[in-house]
Amino acid sequence: MKHSISGLLITVVVFAILSATPTTHAAHDLSSELRSKVDALKTAARNGDTTRENAKQRVEVLWEWANAAAVQGEHLPMNLSLYSRSVLMADSPRALNPNLLRSVDRFIYELSLRDDHPDGIGSIAITAPETSPARSRQTVSVTYTVGSIPMVEGGRIMLARQFMTDSERLQRDNPSVDGYVSINSSNPNAKWTPNSVPWSGAHGGFRAPVPTWTYGLQGTALTEGDTITVTYGDTSGGGRAMEIQTFSNDAASLPIYVDLENKGHFLSLPLPTYKVVGKEMVAVHAIAPSIVAPGETIEVRVRPEDFFFNLATGDVPAIDVLVNGKAHNQIPAGESTITVLDTAFENPGVYQFTFASNGRKLGKSNPIWVRENPPYRVYWGETHGHCGFAEGQGSVDGYFEFGRDEAGLDFLTLSEHDIWLDDQEWNTLNDAVTRFTVENEFIAYAGYEWSSPRARGGHHNVFFRRPGPDRVSGHSAPIQSMLYQQLREQTPVEDILIIPHAHQLGDWRITDVDTEQLIEIMSGHGTFEWFGQRYLEQGHRVGFVGASDDHVGHPGYAAGRGYGARRSNIGQFGGLAAAIAPEKTTDVLFDALRSRSAYATSHSQRIILDVAFNGDRMGRQLPYSETVNIEGRVIGSAPIDKIDVISDGEIVWSKQFTDEKLSDKVTAEISFWSESTSYIRDNPRGYRIWEGHLDVEGATLKGATTVEKLNRSNDYIRIDENNPNRIHFSIATRGIENNIILELEDATPETEFQISLEETTEGGRAPVQVRQYDTFPASKTTFILGQKQAVKPFYTGDFTDELSLRIVDMDAPIDQSFSYEAPEPPKRGDHYYVRVRQIDGAMAWSSPVWIGGEPSR
Repeated sequence: MKHSISGLLITVVVFAILSATPTTHAAHDLSSELRSKVDALKTAARNGDTTRENAKQRVEVLWEWANAAAVQGEHLPMNLSLYSRSVLMADSPRALNPNLLRSVDRFIYELSLRDDHPDGIGSIAITAPETSPARSRQTVSVTYTVGSIPMVEGGRIMLARQFMTDSERLQRDNPSVDGYVSINSSNPNAKWTPNSVPWSGAHGGFRAPVPTWTYGLQGTALTEGDTITVTYGDTSGGGRAMEIQTFSNDAASLPIYVDLENKGHFLSLPLPTYKVVGKEMVAVHAIAPSIVAPGETIEVRVRPEDFFFNLATGDVPAIDVLVNGKAHNQIPAGESTITVLDTAFENPGVYQFTFASNGRKLGKSNPIWVRENPPYRVYWGETHGHCGFAEGQGSVDGYFEFGRDEAGLDFLTLSEHDIWLDDQEWNTLNDAVTRFTVENEFIAYAGYEWSSPRARGGHHNVFFRRPGPDRVSGHSAPIQSMLYQQLREQTPVEDILIIPHAHQLGDWRITDVDTEQLIEIMSGHGTFEWFGQRYLEQGHRVGFVGASDDHVGHPGYAAGRGYGARRSNIGQFGGLAAAIAPEKTTDVLFDALRSRSAYATSHSQRIILDVAFNGDRMGRQLPYSETVNIEGRVIGSAPIDKIDVISDGEIVWSKQFTDEKLSDKVTAEISFWSESTSYIRDNPRGYRIWEGHLDVEGATLKGATTVEKLNRSNDYIRIDENNPNRIHFSIATRGIENNIILELEDATPETEFQISLEETTEGGRAPVQVRQYDTFPASKTTFILGQKQAVKPFYTGDFTDELSLRIVDMDAPIDQSFSYEAPEPPKRGDHYYVRVRQIDGAMAWSSPVWIGGEPSR
């Protein structure tokens, strides 16, 4: 056994400056041709505002200028890339609204200041604890130092809010109340008038402007070297410090903007950031290779985690390590870290690690299948995630380090939105891919997310076999067909992989048969199996993968989040992409994904699917045969609940494995399920919120839990303090089942479960949508235990949601084999795939096969 530390820092109670003053730099070094265009743009902007008629011409120069400046290390405004794309993709000048035109003027103004006065805008620094535990209270100060351009009286400073944080809402009215924010200056004559302005984007209202705090300078001007200090969580008046976010991150940010000349142009500053780490350990999550040979030495990564699934900090007790229920060894007590266990299994079979301390179960690993001469391995990856380059949080290196070290991934892409990326950021991503890739150990791929609105094709993740190719962004290719065309013009098709997703709905009616080989059917946004089926209905040959769409630097093990008092769009635990391949190298894995030798799982669970369709692997187009035989073995991380075979959108075979008989001591499962389907070309239906309480009558409730990885920010299940037979719950579903597991004693066939649902409204989907949110009235439903597998449909217009009750065996096998033979010859071109559900709600979907039919081009 060996131990390794994965970037863990002990929390220190001292303060340190985490970002230094930028160094002096010269004016932008531009080519003579670009310099001529930039000077003409600056002159034109001084002489008149941007209009609908001149906006596109101006932005073409602005975007070229911004990228040239960024490559030289210049800081760019956060929304410059996004708003530039909005102008360039506009169908006509009439589509350009006044706010967008004013933003173009602001960007020209800011780049002009940086060009003419390299030290003019000033600098920013942050004072914070070296590490701050998640959901702790902290005091953080941000200091702005005025540069060579003074802040005139009437100038303003704006305290923006990073869109993805779930830290508490702060207040500036009462220093004796928690979360107070104060502002002061080194100039004693400076006075501050609080106000607000509407602000949008990653540091404001993401979909529409929201009121954002400002302070107006009164009493004096501030000159070079004067400072303004904003203290977040100021405790000097008696209130407690601010409560910070629940997720670890190496660059949580507190954005600051300044309007120096009182012209209404808020200038951006480099993001002041601080580090958030996990809290005390409550569980263990372990990751091991899925398929290995007898005697092969493997690494099992044991990760202590806190309540919010972060890598824990602080001391941990001794941890007993068991394999298939038998003692294996022990991890000694000590400081929290990722422990790597070296082990080997000499005999073929299925093995699973479990972990305990002082008799308390802490967690388990994924299953390990030891096979003689394994014909393939299953490698696990993340194809959809973000960091602070887009609207998310964290550094590029922090993103790749988490995926490699904490999530234990085999392959990973950082697919930032093209609408946020500039050339320097794209260069940085490509450089990280080169630095992090180690053949046979960890494979990184260059990629990005092409992010056009639904009506123009929706979102598509684009991956390259190797770093280097230029991205084709919405700036030059705002329509889906243009994306395909421009990618083909610059990169060989065999070096491109495109994966659309359903959150901003990819257009299933068209595809590129040479590059669009996989469909993302589940992510942190929800579960959208129907989305993959839409492609299949059109005759497209596509496979399935899962992903997270994580935005906080946790690829491959991404929990659902809430942001403040609201639920997030990214509300469920993210999934994974499984690549079936003989080795872990860049080319072999890329070819496996492109050939659809891949499958999807949810909840970051590494479920092993070993399925043969007429003796061949998943993802293939097979010769026509009058017989269809599907043989499979499923090895889960939890008991296998159900296996379905699906053909042309219909279940043609199904078997449930966890049903249990009624006795006086039983485990009952209450399941909540809601459709996520889009019946038209609309973004998916949002989350249905199931909120209320459940009363058990005619039995004793001994325990209630969920085996689902719930959204810990918003979802909950708790027993009433005054009534031990009542449970309060709030659970969100979007295309997948969430459940409550009830441990009962003295149960009879007449035991009742009375469920009282409160009025709730759907939420959490991306615009633009045709169908609006539904509101569900309060209702009551009763289940009787003797009515095994009772199902209660809830009709909601176009959708049918369900509540169900059944008795389950929580100790059913994790290893199940199955066989299906079609009763009738298939039609030519029929497709088949396998769907699996575990008792904990996690799912897996094989990529389809096709029986005969017209081959792909």
